[in-house]
Amino acid sequence: MTVKILKKDNIRVEDFDPSKIERALDLACDRARVHLTQQDYDNVEKYVRDKVEGSIVVPVDKIHGLVIDALTKVNDKVAKAYKDYRGYKQRFNKTFGKILDEETKLLSLGDKENANKNSELVSTKKELSSGIVSRHMFLDYEVPPEYSKAHKEGFIHNHDATDEIFGSINCCLFDMKNVLKDGYRLNGIDNTEPNHLETALDSISDIILSASSQQFGGFTVPEIDNVMAKYAEIGYNEYLNKFEHMSCAYASREKYEEWVKNFVIGIIEHAFENKFDHRLNTINNSNGQTSFTTISFGLDTSEWGREISKAILKARLKGLGVRKVSAIFPKLVFLHRADINGNEDSPNYDIKELAINCSMLRMYPDWLSLDSGYLGDIYDKYGLAISPMGCRAFLSPWYKRGGMYPADENDEPIYIGRANCGAVSLNLPRFALESKGDINKFYSILDYYFDLAVKKHIYKFNKLRGVKASSNPLFFCEGGCHIKLDYNDTIEEAIKTFTWSIGYIGLDEVTRYFNNGIGIDQDNTLATEILRYIQNKIEVAKKETGLLLALYSTPAESLCYRFLELDKSKYGIVPYVTDKEYYTNSYHVDVRVQIEAVDKQIQEAPMFHIATGGRIVYNEFPQTHNKLGVTQCINHAMKLGLYYGINLQLDTCLDCGHTGEFPDKKCTHCGGTNIISINRTCGYLGYTIINGDTRMNAGKDAEIKKRVDHFN
Repeated sequence: MTVKILKKDNIRVEDFDPSKIERALDLACDRARVHLTQQDYDNVEKYVRDKVEGSIVVPVDKIHGLVIDALTKVNDKVAKAYKDYRGYKQRFNKTFGKILDEETKLLSLGDKENANKNSELVSTKKELSSGIVSRHMFLDYEVPPEYSKAHKEGFIHNHDATDEIFGSINCCLFDMKNVLKDGYRLNGIDNTEPNHLETALDSISDIILSASSQQFGGFTVPEIDNVMAKYAEIGYNEYLNKFEHMSCAYASREKYEEWVKNFVIGIIEHAFENKFDHRLNTINNSNGQTSFTTISFGLDTSEWGREISKAILKARLKGLGVRKVSAIFPKLVFLHRADINGNEDSPNYDIKELAINCSMLRMYPDWLSLDSGYLGDIYDKYGLAISPMGCRAFLSPWYKRGGMYPADENDEPIYIGRANCGAVSLNLPRFALESKGDINKFYSILDYYFDLAVKKHIYKFNKLRGVKASSNPLFFCEGGCHIKLDYNDTIEEAIKTFTWSIGYIGLDEVTRYFNNGIGIDQDNTLATEILRYIQNKIEVAKKETGLLLALYSTPAESLCYRFLELDKSKYGIVPYVTDKEYYTNSYHVDVRVQIEAVDKQIQEAPMFHIATGGRIVYNEFPQTHNKLGVTQCINHAMKLGLYYGINLQLDTCLDCGHTGEFPDKKCTHCGGTNIISINRTCGYLGYTIINGDTRMNAGKDAEIKKRVDHFN
């Protein structure tokens, strides 16, 4: 008698068909990338046939179990692939339901995970919709279950999970000078090195929009004053010759050359105002967002390098549009070195003065000290400035001959042209709550999830090593990367030199939990100890894995809310930990604490200098005309070797044009509510209010509202 198979609906039956087992084995072999012999196939089929012989009706689930049992005797990899696929099919309905729910919510309510994505736009909704599907594919079907479980439960967080399946890098220091110098191919069109100033400016803008779309993190063009100085001089010489027939109209050759110089300066200022500030804030890249771009400057003391720096600041001071709204992008970073631009007798001190004016009005530039600390040491020894990638990530050194460590005292590090491959953050408050006040257990839990985060990076490295360089051509193939690859090469050689971040959040909550309410503002001992502990583990893991792991102070734009909500639902309201709407960003002092600006800098500085893979220190300021006081705060931060930001609330009334700080979200001049409000989200700026709504998630919005000034 033929054995009947009962289908999983427990209604339908059909004859036992061994050919279906064969087809299922074919698929499992493909997924496992393993070849089975015909004898292997026959052995599996015989095992199943022998086990069901004599039965009248056999449930299909039992058949699957028998196939798995048989495969474990034949090949473990194929058995696992077969079993995992069965799990995939069982999970599919649940995953599809989640995707449908999230898609419906997106289309009806929008999304506030990223403050610089306008989810009202159709193009952005398309990108966000794709991200929902790709995130579930990554977490439900791609990564190992233990990792996915830890992420979903909130012990760790895989940043940018929506982008993981595409095999892209995170943030980079893009070598714009190298791309322009050698010429480049963009969308199949070959371009030579620009030979006109305007062409160079157009090229840089185009390259930023295109290349930033092929990664998911911040895109930095370091030392743009040095990059652009050459093309500004080309422009000057070109116009000097072009207008030669007009030179006789001037009283002297010197006056004529001065007029041409001012003409070229006007072109440069107009370009930064329109091709950078205006274009990068109004045109989305293909990631459905304004390009997360950063430019650093301030060190070039040449005639045209100085003019580039001044043009950047003058353009930013003007503001955008009719109402002169502050620009969000590009983020500006002023590279501060005492003997170049920091001291009153230094050659670029006038540019520092202009930059202070700009920070007081527009928040940017942020200030990066090359005077002391690790960044100062690198500049002292090698003359190299290390710019941040995006808002706060920094590269660890990779040496030309020695790699992770210098081959000898003459080996030199490479920074420009390198990148970061992603971040995994640890939920430190969760570890504290799980420890129930036992600090040794806290460290034991941290150990487990740290190791899991490292395993995730190893998993991603093994995935990225097979990605083609053509997936990000401007970076990997056209000179943006320090290793220039062919289009058909894999990126393995390059990513070996990149960093892999281990982030963290909520050090202040952990400090208060173990210290009975005493936070980092009063005692940073435990917080500093925890960071040193993690950094020591990173050094060990670097040697064990060969990956350039880095300790990263997580910005936590949306994570400050996600982790808090997960922990609150699991542990309830715990004093000093889950008793508010957000977790405190990285090592920062609680935003509600009344503390003087320099005292906050001093308390956070030790942790800043440990977490060299990503860090920044802020002070909250009211809108003020006290330039001397602001300058003193900046100078103090620079002496401490910090990367420093001035936080303001920038409100603009779109009805009357009045600007200032509107306490009740009403214009203090006309009483109107049609306003734009800009605050620092994390490292970047973002819209607290635009078109009557906020782009912040509930946790970040609450955190911003509770910030207090550190400066009177």
